Amino acid sequence: MAQYLCPMLTALNLDGTVDFDGMHREYERLIKAEIDGIVILGSSGEFYAFDEKTILEIVEDAVKYVDKRVKLFAGTGRMSMDETIRISNTAVELGVDAVMIVGPYYIQTSPRGIYEYYNTIAKEINGDIYIYNYPENTGYDVSGDTILKLIEENSNIIGLKDTVPAAVHTEDLIVKIKEKHQDFKIYTGYDNNFVSVVLSGGDGCIGALSNVVPEICKGLAIDIKNGDLESITVKKRFIDRLMELYTVSVPFMPAMKYLLNSMGVTMTEYCFYPAEWLDLRQIERVESLKKYILKNSI
Repeated sequence: MAQYLCPMLTALNLDGTVDFDGMHREYERLIKAEIDGIVILGSSGEFYAFDEKTILEIVEDAVKYVDKRVKLFAGTGRMSMDETIRISNTAVELGVDAVMIVGPYYIQTSPRGIYEYYNTIAKEINGDIYIYNYPENTGYDVSGDTILKLIEENSNIIGLKDTVPAAVHTEDLIVKIKEKHQDFKIYTGYDNNFVSVVLSGGDGCIGALSNVVPEICKGLAIDIKNGDLESITVKKRFIDRLMELYTVSVPFMPAMKYLLNSMGVTMTEYCFYPAEWLDLRQIERVESLKKYILKNSI
């Protein structure tokens, strides 16, 4: 069945500390919308800006607060392999359902290097792993051949988030991998690719627009299950329009947080540098998107 997982924004106080009350409000909001899973400390959650101590505080708090009401995943990829293994194992011990691991970024590598990295950590991690493929930010693509080899040698590698703009990339992985490993989970990282990827045999989306309109995202998954083409079309066009939110600021999190706060969801706009506060033109674009959302509520 098609699933929509939310890579949740991290609520922050203006001094850069974690707003745990804000996190709790967001967990409740997403659970109420019946979203299929929550991913903490992904790209949307600014994982790269936290030290190990804070990461584990966020994980421990999330596990306790969510309390198995929905699937919970934690992003644990770090530049240090030892740190990735250590944080992953602690997250598993604390009770997350799986960890999601982006490979080392900044430094490029070969397919063999990618394979050796994931193969090594998989054998040291005592829980289920999702590979997070994000070529635009890591500088390399985790190919279907590499994934197949990893799956065959590591039973705890159970899924993939494929954050590539072209849906055909994810669809090619579905064809290559699902033929041999039907239970392997494949999610797109782009909201506008959700329908195409699911119709091609994928499992759904881990897309950040579910922070903004979780009910619409979950509703789209239900519509696909029910084969409601008319409703799918309406919601897909709605999502396509909201994709502009990813382009208002780079990275997109300040724009998304501003929109949520503007819509009455208590969350400061604060993000860690190099993210910046929105300027007036960016605010105008977000306000225009807010008007669209309110006018076209589905």
